[in-house]
Amino acid sequence: MNRIYIYVMLFSGILFLNSMTCFAANEKLSASSRQTLDQLIRSDNRLEKLSRQDKDLRLLVQCDEHTTENDLLECGVLSYVSLGNGFYTICISPSELSRFLDSDFVKRAELPRKASLS
Repeated sequence: MNRIYIYVMLFSGILFLNSMTCFAANEKLSASSRQTLDQLIRSDNRLEKLSRQDKDLRLLVQCDEHTTENDLLECGVLSYVSLGNGFYTICISPSELSRFLDSDFVKRAELPRKASLS
């Protein structure tokens, strides 16, 4: 199970790196992540329900090279794993997401996608 998770995260990371050049410089969330959040908000305010239920979001993020553990924790990150070169997988509550994305050290963020064989 752990191997599958690692492969999915690595695949997501590769997709994340490839898609970074396609988006405006001032947008930190990718287009697909913005679309996912928009759909959650539109469909019965599920993001609010997630906030009330304290369901945590998992994100793949790129931060600048000077980001420290304290920077992440001060912005509401509950847990994180460093992938190296400024990339992290983080766990954060939906209510803290906008504050985290407004941080100067955050460059890009991506919600996970379901993987399937085609």
